[in-house]
Amino acid sequence: MLRSLVWPSLVCSLALGCVVASGAATPVTAAPTPPATPPGYDLLDPARRGASIRRGAQGPAVSALQRALGRAGFPVDVDGVFGGQTWTAVRALQARHGCFVDGVVGPETMRAFDRVFGLSGGSTAPGPAPAPTPGPGPTPAPPAPGPVAAGVPPRPAGAPAGSAFFQATAGLSRPAREDALRRELVAGNVPDFLRRTVAVSWSAVLADGRAHTITVRALPDYLALGHDGDFVRTPVGGPTAQAVADAWGMVLPTRRVVDRLWQQAAVRLAPSPMAPSAQMMSNAYFVEHQRRVEAQRAGRPLGLLTAGHKKDVVLTPRHATQPGRVAIYGWHQLDGRPIQPLSLVHEATYADYSHGVRLLDAWCEVDGRAARVADVLADPLLHPLLSDEGRLASARLP
Repeated sequence: MLRSLVWPSLVCSLALGCVVASGAATPVTAAPTPPATPPGYDLLDPARRGASIRRGAQGPAVSALQRALGRAGFPVDVDGVFGGQTWTAVRALQARHGCFVDGVVGPETMRAFDRVFGLSGGSTAPGPAPAPTPGPGPTPAPPAPGPVAAGVPPRPAGAPAGSAFFQATAGLSRPAREDALRRELVAGNVPDFLRRTVAVSWSAVLADGRAHTITVRALPDYLALGHDGDFVRTPVGGPTAQAVADAWGMVLPTRRVVDRLWQQAAVRLAPSPMAPSAQMMSNAYFVEHQRRVEAQRAGRPLGLLTAGHKKDVVLTPRHATQPGRVAIYGWHQLDGRPIQPLSLVHEATYADYSHGVRLLDAWCEVDGRAARVADVLADPLLHPLLSDEGRLASARLP
């Protein structure tokens, strides 16, 4: 297996800071040379002294910040505008260096930059720098395009829009509708905003006593059928969720990942429960819940990491003792408390209007090195980065 051949050396290099030579672990002693400070780094002095640079800002200080991010290993376009791309990179830097992850550049984030550049204190340039020009109000900016999701195929010509599909399949049995959904999703009948992923990072101190940082790339929203102008978020059962993940080269999240995605979401929507009834799995309920979610989301761009509006289909070690069940978790309220604790009460094909499937890229980064999500989940040291329930032998639904 790839994991048995490659992963032990990856764990050694990531977790223990060593290299393998002749079967023995040899400590790495040479410290890397810090990158040089970028041009205009002194323009960030006000942030070091207590001011802040945040999303929506514009001006030379933002350009200096963008150059600093590039030198620190988080390259972004240097355009002087603090938009979604810069905001995501700042949050990734904050997560990697143990800062509070809020996307705002202030004294704590500047101390992280200074450590990257090997500086013990602040910039020595004389005089205060001009403050960045404030941008527009709190409405999130359109997200910068992220990496294309691993294997999502182009949307087929003539594929039905979301509303048309659910009108045409309203009279089908549940199994027949599920088969039709699987075919459409596997073929790529999804809106463009679901073709790119969003990077989310967090850190934890593990059993070796060291802080480790993981970065995953998630679809910004739940599976949906149609195009950007007419789509419906599409609940599907566990087998269909796994079939789509397999076809696209992606994986499902765990409970811990769902919590982290909600914590770092750019758009948090309050749950919108509908009246329990025998119609909870019907097209009518799916479409009505979509209408309610879109009414909440109005004014925010598609493609931002969005959470709170569905329960997630998740991976869990409990599948080993409860096969044939779908695990659901989440539906976080605005105070962060999930309505739905982890549950395996439903059989595997069950999917009502409140369920959603959010997929992750099958590859992640641990301490800056590429790794498979499946290998991290199974690793004795690293699995707590992704799972709060222990190791998972498989990153697939049973």
